[in-house]
Amino acid sequence: MSEITDYGILIVDDDESFLNTMRRTLKRKKFSKVISALNAKQAFRILESVDTAFALIISDQEMPGMKGIDFLNKTLEISPLSRRILLTGYPDFSSVIKAINRGAIHKYIIKPPETEDLIKKIKSELKIYDRYAEKKKLINITRSQTLQFFKVAKQLKYRNKKFLDEIKLKQDEKKSLQNALAKIKEEQNKNKKFQGLNAVLLKNILLKPNSLLKAFNIIKTQIDSFFKEISENNGIKFPFRPGAKNSSQYDSEQYEIIDLIIECVVRKTEPLISEIGLDHDNQDGKKLNIDEYTDIPDTAKLAFQEGYITEKELERVRNEHAKTEEQSPPGLSIEQCLIDLNLIDRVKLSRLMVKKRLIEIRLKDREFAEELIKRKAVSVQTIDQAFIKQLNYFEHDSNCMTLGDILVQENAITAQLRDELFRAHHRINEITESSGISSLLSSSKKDILIDLQISPDKTKAYIRLPKSLHGSSNIKPVKDLLQKHGIRFGVVEDKLILGFMRYASDPEKKFTIAMGRYPEPGKNAQVRYHFNTEYQKPGIVKKDGTIDFRDRGDIPFVEKGALLAEKIPLVKGKAGLDIFGEPIPVDDVKDCVFKSGSGTELDESGLKIYAAIEGQPSLNTAGVVSVFKELNIKNNVDFETGHINFNGNVFVNGVVKEGFHVNCVDLTAGEINGGIITLSGNLNVSTGIINAKVTTSGDVKSKFINNSKIDAFGNITVIKEIMESDIAVSGECINDNGRVTSSLIAAKKGFTLGRVGTLKASPSTIKAGVDDHMVRFEVMFNKKIEKQQSDLDILEQKKKQLESKNFEMHKKVADYSFAQETMMKKISSLKQELLSLQGKKTEMIKIVREIKEMENTLKEYDDIIKNIFSDQDKITKDVSNYEKKITFAADELEMTKLEEKAMEEIAEFDEPVPVVRINRNILAGNKIVGPKSSMVVKHKLGACKIMEIDSSDPDDREGRQMVIQNL
Repeated sequence: MSEITDYGILIVDDDESFLNTMRRTLKRKKFSKVISALNAKQAFRILESVDTAFALIISDQEMPGMKGIDFLNKTLEISPLSRRILLTGYPDFSSVIKAINRGAIHKYIIKPPETEDLIKKIKSELKIYDRYAEKKKLINITRSQTLQFFKVAKQLKYRNKKFLDEIKLKQDEKKSLQNALAKIKEEQNKNKKFQGLNAVLLKNILLKPNSLLKAFNIIKTQIDSFFKEISENNGIKFPFRPGAKNSSQYDSEQYEIIDLIIECVVRKTEPLISEIGLDHDNQDGKKLNIDEYTDIPDTAKLAFQEGYITEKELERVRNEHAKTEEQSPPGLSIEQCLIDLNLIDRVKLSRLMVKKRLIEIRLKDREFAEELIKRKAVSVQTIDQAFIKQLNYFEHDSNCMTLGDILVQENAITAQLRDELFRAHHRINEITESSGISSLLSSSKKDILIDLQISPDKTKAYIRLPKSLHGSSNIKPVKDLLQKHGIRFGVVEDKLILGFMRYASDPEKKFTIAMGRYPEPGKNAQVRYHFNTEYQKPGIVKKDGTIDFRDRGDIPFVEKGALLAEKIPLVKGKAGLDIFGEPIPVDDVKDCVFKSGSGTELDESGLKIYAAIEGQPSLNTAGVVSVFKELNIKNNVDFETGHINFNGNVFVNGVVKEGFHVNCVDLTAGEINGGIITLSGNLNVSTGIINAKVTTSGDVKSKFINNSKIDAFGNITVIKEIMESDIAVSGECINDNGRVTSSLIAAKKGFTLGRVGTLKASPSTIKAGVDDHMVRFEVMFNKKIEKQQSDLDILEQKKKQLESKNFEMHKKVADYSFAQETMMKKISSLKQELLSLQGKKTEMIKIVREIKEMENTLKEYDDIIKNIFSDQDKITKDVSNYEKKITFAADELEMTKLEEKAMEEIAEFDEPVPVVRINRNILAGNKIVGPKSSMVVKHKLGACKIMEIDSSDPDDREGRQMVIQNL
């Protein structure tokens, strides 16, 4: 790196004596390359003739022929990296600022310059140039190295292609061997341990009488075959016939032989037994097979499909339920309608609820199973067996297990794979993945020469054919290529492909082989208002500085029934489809806030708002349209009136006293002294705001403000002083002729101020283009939303717990019901057996005693079921109450979010204005803050404009700086 003093400097000035002085001064400071010119024309010739650009160009402003600013501006084209300094004896600040903004000059120096200051500034500019030059050098080196790396990579890619092909062949061989080895291990593991007959039956068939009978016949036939084969081949004579039922004929050795035979038989017959489980002809009456459901039926429809009610009864239930739904609040659930109409009893209802849960799980499990098969994680037979086992669990103990849990339990898949697929199918949480392909080139032998290209948005695919396929009539390679890459939508007809191949002559010509469907964008909703939404109450400033708000001009007024606003609904876009058959989403269209507030009504279509009363129409910042009447308070807001909470406009002729709240739309008051004001409209104060806290969504106007905190969404206008106050507004702060002292004021739309500061007062901080109000607003709303969301979550959790408890009760009723049915069948069987035991007293007494015990158990089960029903009634009422609370809480939360969203959209639309206009003066010590820069006023300034502009300093990370422009 060169020394700073080695860089070239060009000095242009028509004053030759000044040039000589400058050269001597710079040479004494070890600057070795200093060249001078007497005018711009001579300087241009020097710039064009030198091989190495000058690091610094210094020019005088007042020169014959061309001004210094114009000369430096033109040097941008010849020597753009050079730093530029302007020398001037009579500064034109407006021209200088423009030149700084264009980058024509980087510093200006007043003539005659002080030597040390001049040398300091020259060195500073040369250091900046040095950094730029070093950066450019590094960029060139990086580009050169990148080009070399690219060439090397290209050579390596070409050289390694054959090695990659060899590796692929080896990998294919290795994979084939691994698959063969896995199959051998699988067979070995399968034969290691015999699961037992019960496990095989449970896994492969739904355990119903007719299914068991089929399985028994299959096994019996195979055992008979084994016995016959063993007898014939080994000369073994068994003392029984195949199929004998009397087990007392077998000795212990024969039992061991039979166990081995059963193991062999089961292994051989398992495929046949599996087919029993897949038999869908085992339907009872009108009942649908579990896999015939395509969606989750409501309880009434399920009752009909299960044969509990007739079609007419189903229609009756639906009519009754529809009537209760029209009530406010909504009436009975469809389950309660079934009970009240005496169509089913509580036991059957519990069975239906458990069956409904199984259907829901079963529908989700179908997608889960498809994904497993697609991944080749398990076989189709394993899936079928798991589905059968799922039904067995349900039939035996009404347990609704997911397919994933069953497969994990059987060690067919891992828990990690189950959880991954549950997330992918939105059963835990949603996971989306995106991938993009810009160009694909076939690599198989059939399509290696066909160039397939896909557009970046995946809506078009092109092919280019090599000469070897020109004139061909075989489109199979092209179709195989498309299938290989998954292109299945928008593929052109075969005859068009054939025509392209037959008449192709240019290998570079592209043919559009597939074209997707482009998405159709939608339209955002809009609102058309039929009253002046920009209206602001005027006020007349009197000679003493007070504001007379009684002269209110033409106030908007509407009659009852007047149309206030109408909404143009949004139009949803239509998603497209890419050539892979994947949807191309469209941007979500935005709905707009269209709310009917106090004093208005919404028509049946929900698209028009009318005035319900006569009064003043209003549109607040949250987009709510209202009509307000007025409340007039003759004296003060104090102990006589108490707090004021009025859904309209309030006029206070006196003072809002300390500690008293006023909550309304617009407030007009004589004075606020210690009051706490919350408004959705504007605040107008005739005299002043003292020791108060004000939050408003509109504008604020007052004579003066002292020791107060104010947050406003609109503008703030103050006639006289702003003292010791904390103010944040999203609009503009206007204090044309007054004074600001000891205050913190933030205004997004900038400031117009008279005076800032006094000699005795502490400094003020003026934040222009900074929306502190929205920051405070968001914190407040976030806390409110967090609290409302927390309350809603608690309600939903409690409701969910009750519903879970209710389902468990349904499950218990179903379990006891199944147990009762089994016991009743047993009692019936024992009674039949009792009739055949005439004369066998001992055995009859034993059976009678057993029947009595079962009947007592049945009675106990009845009592348990009745108690469960009683508990369910209480839970149903509690659930209904929670549903009402949840609806109310959700509406409140949605309204709060809409208000916040409306405020944020308005804030985003308004660009910040980082400008402070001072009409009189601003004293030293006061601080000016912008969005990305700040400054402390170092000395008293007169009328001026302080603003944030783009910085010319490359070391400035934020890229912005504060500048002062005299007015």
